[in-house]
Amino acid sequence: GSIVPRYKTAPGLEGIRAVLRSRLPPYMIPALLEILEGLPVLPSGKVDRKNLPAPRARPAESRRGLVPPRTALERQIAAAWEKLFAPAPVSVRDDFFLELGGHSLLAARMVSELRRQAPLEQLSMLDVYQHPTIEKLAEEFEKRRRAPEPARAAAEFQHIPFWRHFFCGAAQLFSLVFILSFFALQWLTPYLTYTLMMDAGTEEQPMFTTVEAILGAFASLIVLYPVMLLVPIAVKWILIGRYRPDVHPLWGWFYFRWWLATTVEAAVPVAYLTGTPLYNIYLRLMGAKIGRNAHLDGNAFAIYDLLAIGDDSSINADANLLGYTVEDGWLKIGRVTIGRRCFVGARAALRHDTVMEDDSALEDLSLLPRGATIPRGQTWLGSPARPTQAPGTPARDAASLSAFCTAWARFFFRRWWRRRFFQGLSR
Repeated sequence: GSIVPRYKTAPGLEGIRAVLRSRLPPYMIPALLEILEGLPVLPSGKVDRKNLPAPRARPAESRRGLVPPRTALERQIAAAWEKLFAPAPVSVRDDFFLELGGHSLLAARMVSELRRQAPLEQLSMLDVYQHPTIEKLAEEFEKRRRAPEPARAAAEFQHIPFWRHFFCGAAQLFSLVFILSFFALQWLTPYLTYTLMMDAGTEEQPMFTTVEAILGAFASLIVLYPVMLLVPIAVKWILIGRYRPDVHPLWGWFYFRWWLATTVEAAVPVAYLTGTPLYNIYLRLMGAKIGRNAHLDGNAFAIYDLLAIGDDSSINADANLLGYTVEDGWLKIGRVTIGRRCFVGARAALRHDTVMEDDSALEDLSLLPRGATIPRGQTWLGSPARPTQAPGTPARDAASLSAFCTAWARFFFRRWWRRRFFQGLSR
C-alpha cells in the first residue's frame, strides 16, 4: 500500500498499521506499506499505477521483534511464506492473516506447495487457521511426527480384500437393474395406462374416449406416488431394521444392505415433500424422532433411527444431517440430536455424534464436527463451527424478519390484484 502523508509529521508505519487493524478486517490490510512524497498521476488526474515505484524490500533487522526460523521445519515453512509475501520479511511469530495480510487464496497456494514436501503431506487449510504462525504450525507437525506408533497405526486405512470389493460390486450391479426399473415406473405407468385404455374395445366401439384415457393416466400417477413412497420405508425395515451407533467394514454385507436401502429411496421423488408436514410423517415412518411443528426444508437424512429433531426447530435448505461417514475403510454411523427451537442454516452440516441443545443455532455454511455439542442458547458459526461473539441467534431473527416481510408483501399484492380485478369488472 502506498501512503502520501497530508502533514509533515506523519505517524510511523507501525502506528498506521495499528489504525488499519482497528478499522479494517485482516484481509484488507496491506502486507507492505510505503510512504511516498506524492503519487504519479495521468493527465486525466487519475493515479498512474504503471509508474508507481516498486516495493522496496525491508531488511530483516529493520523490523522490531523479527524472529528468524530456528529449526529445519520452520525454515521449510518460512521459505514458502516468503515467496508469497515478498519482499516483506517474515517472522516465525507473524500471524498469516492478521500481520501478513494473507487470505484464503494465498493460504490455499501455500498449502498446495507445502503438501508436496515431507513431512507436510497432511497439511490442510484447517491447520493454517488453527495454527496461523510458522512457529505454531511447525510445533503442531513436530507433535504429530513424535506421536506414538499405535496411535498413528489406528488412523491408517483398513485393508479391504479384493474378493469383498468384487462381490459387493457385482451385487450392486445386479441390483441396479431393479432399482432403475423401479425409478422408471413414474413415467411408464401413465403411458401404459393410457395405451391400455385406448386399445380397450374395438375400433368401431372403443371402451374409453381420449379424454378418459388421459384422465386415467393422471389418476394412475395419483395412486402410484404414495405406493412408491411406501416402498423405501418397507425396504429399510426389511433390510436394516433399526440403525444403531456402530462401525461397519466397507463393502461388507451391512454396507451392501445400507447402500441398497438408500439407493431405493433416492429413486423416489421424496424431495418434493420437503417443507410440508407430509415429510415429517415420512421421516417418522422411517424411524426418525421428529417433533411437532418442525420445519424441514432439506432432505439430506439417512440414518433415521438415530435422528432426533425437537419441537419448533427449523432445518433450512441443503442442510446435511446424514448421520454417517465413510473413512479409513469403515462405514461409521452415529446419532444426530437437535433440541427444541433450534436453527440449522442453509448448507450447514452436522457430522454424526453431534448434539444441538435447546434454543441453539448453527449458521449458514457451517460445519459442526463429530462429537461436538452446541450448548443451550448459543449460536455457532464457521467450518469447523465455533461460538460467535454476540449471544443470541441473529440468523433466526433474520429469518423471522424475512418471513414477516414476505407475508406483508403477499398481503399487499393480493389487495392490489383484487382491486385491479374488480376495477376490470366494473368497466
